[in-house]
Order: sequence, then C-alpha cells, then structure tokens
Amino acid sequence: MEKTLSQSVAITGPPGASSEGSEFANIVTHGVGVLLSLIAMAFFWFLSREQNLGLRFCCVAFTISMALVYLFSTLSHAVREPQARNRMRAWDQGTIYLLIAGTYSPFIWLGSPAGFRTGLLVAVWAAAAIGFYSKVLTSYRINSISTVTYVMLGWLPALPLLGRTPWVCFAGMLLGGICYTSGIFFLMRSHHHKYYHAIWHVLVMLGSATHSATIYWLLQTSTQALYQSS
Repeated sequence: MEKTLSQSVAITGPPGASSEGSEFANIVTHGVGVLLSLIAMAFFWFLSREQNLGLRFCCVAFTISMALVYLFSTLSHAVREPQARNRMRAWDQGTIYLLIAGTYSPFIWLGSPAGFRTGLLVAVWAAAAIGFYSKVLTSYRINSISTVTYVMLGWLPALPLLGRTPWVCFAGMLLGGICYTSGIFFLMRSHHHKYYHAIWHVLVMLGSATHSATIYWLLQTSTQALYQSS
C-alpha cells in the first residue's frame, strides 16, 4: 500500500507541481462545496421530515456522500506532504463512486416501483462499493479506467429510470450529469492551463447544485401529494 502511494506521486504530481494561485482556487471551490453540502444535509433532513425513513436516508446518503467528495477533494489540494496528499486523493477518487450512488438514491426511491426500486438501489450501491474499495482499500488506481467507470456508473442507472420518473426529474438528472461529464474535459487537461482543474471543480459544483434542486423539487412534489391524500 505504501509503495503504491509513493509511486502514485509520479502520476498525480508533487505538491509543488501546481501554482499557489491555482491550488488556492482548487481549495476554495471545493471548500465552499463542503459548507454547502452540510447546509444541504440539514435542509433536506428537515424538508423530508414528513416522508418515510427510507426516503430520508436516501437524502442523507446523497448529502453525506456529496460532503465527503468535497472534503477529500479539498484536503487532497490542501495537504502538502506527498504521501498524505495521495491518501487524500485516493479517498477523493473513491468517494466519487459513493456520490454517484448517493445522488441516484432519492431519484430511484421516488421514481421507481417498490420492487424495482430495491433491486436498482442494491445494484447501484454494490457497484459504488466495489469502486470505492478499488480506490481506497487496494492498490488499483489506473486513472484512465477510473474515468470510464465513473462515466458508466454515472449514466447507466439513468436508463431504467427513463419513462418511470417525471420529465422534470429526468431533465434535472440529465443536466446535472452533463455538468459532471463536461467537466472531465478540463480534468483530463489540467496540465494545459493552471485553472482548468478549478473549472472542473466549478462544473462538479454545478452538477451537485442541479441535482440538489431537482431532489428538492421531488421532495416538494411528494410532500404535496401526501397532504392531498390525507
């Protein structure tokens, strides 16, 4: 494990590889993301107070996984010691899988029949757990393969939801996914411009904001339905 972390410095670059200005931008963008995620966590827990526990936990899973991604992303840029920095980067990359599953959870819960819902949730979280394990608990960190698996896990679960969720919900999922996916262009070319990585961070935040707004709409719609049926 230690050997792998040392070797990965050559791939990710030493702490001095980026300018202070660009690293400051990277830290600030996702540092703000941590704060907003914690606010969203409290907000969604309160907003879903009249919903069943399953939906509430889905919202918590979304906001916790979002906070973890932003936290470890921030730390991976803030920590200067190479070995600790790469540990943070491994957690940053691993928690992306959890965020994908966490983001889908409220959509799946609210937009799927009960039997279909359980199977899809299990499948998405199992895939995310494997991805997390491969990043954080083993030495398997091949960046090109990781990008493909992120994109696959990020888009494939949307297919079964097509036609099962309201069009506003699916449009929000789609728009957020486009923000994340378009950001990969800047992530993969971070070495071309010192602020490309910060642009990637901003697009990730836009994706999170879009999905948060869509989940908010879903919760509002679901709560109104509860009142109308009572």
